[in-house]
Amino acid sequence: MATIPEALALAVRHHQAGQLSQAEQIYRQILGVDPSHADALHLLGVIASRFGKHTEAIDLIGRAIAVNPQAEAFHCNLGIALKNQGKIDEAVASYGRALQIKPDY
Repeated sequence: MATIPEALALAVRHHQAGQLSQAEQIYRQILGVDPSHADALHLLGVIASRFGKHTEAIDLIGRAIAVNPQAEAFHCNLGIALKNQGKIDEAVASYGRALQIKPDY
């Protein structure tokens, strides 16, 4: 059986190759072992957002932020999901948090 870092690396390769169902399956397996794995939560949220499941995306990415509030990409992708759900003010605030963490993001 692969370690969590190995499984995450494989999932990310699938994700980057556009093989989202395979990536999603692995992210969910990771969360089955470690329900608070920030990267798996975040990337599963990114996939949910891509498929228009913005409420799910906001929940998943929000959970990732609760685990790792200093990840600027998490805040940026939360902003995208919020914007796509029509929550513009919340999206702007999320983008702002990303820039506070990393001003050149």
